[in-house]
Amino acid sequence: MIPNMSKIDLYYPREKHCSDFLKYGIDENCFNVVHAGAMGVANDLMFVIRTAEYLQYTLNNSKINFIIVGDGATKEQLEDYVNKKKLLNVKFLGHWGTADTSLILNCCDISLVCFKNLPILYTNSPNKLFDSLSAGKPIVVNSAGWTKDLVEQNSCGFYVHPEKPDEFAIKLINISNNRDLLEEYANNARNLAVRKYDKSILTEQFLQVIEHTIN
Repeated sequence: MIPNMSKIDLYYPREKHCSDFLKYGIDENCFNVVHAGAMGVANDLMFVIRTAEYLQYTLNNSKINFIIVGDGATKEQLEDYVNKKKLLNVKFLGHWGTADTSLILNCCDISLVCFKNLPILYTNSPNKLFDSLSAGKPIVVNSAGWTKDLVEQNSCGFYVHPEKPDEFAIKLINISNNRDLLEEYANNARNLAVRKYDKSILTEQFLQVIEHTIN
């Protein structure tokens, strides 16, 4: 089985510039958690919004922001809820192309791969996971399938329960104060993308399968 590919030449860690933060409206003084991708029913991004709500109103935390990039069926509903609750820690950036999304990922501190708590979704293979690995971002997953095993076994992130936003909020506060662990996760993510999921490696594997079949 050949999975999604990491595009290490398009998504990669680099120096952060003030101009990029300004362009996308990201607060460089905050710890920024990004979700870049579809905003469909299966993604259940209300989990993210409830985490933001818990951080703002229960923990009085103003240092953690959620950056949501993309579009989808639930976007209007999510924006309405954020406006109704006056959440200051959620930023909807809309849809951007690859080059801009790469810069947005680079500006942020950690990447979230979010899905509804359904067993059938445990087998999913989201592009945002491989883009985030390539970008050298620590990764949070809330799906208890193979992606959970991947981030835990390769020490490139951590798992959070998809129905416990309060626990997620506490974990984010803890990890935001542990720069050494964040750097370790980031390095491991990039290394995994380069040595295992880079498109040059996986296309060669695909070619070998075809040649073997033909022979």
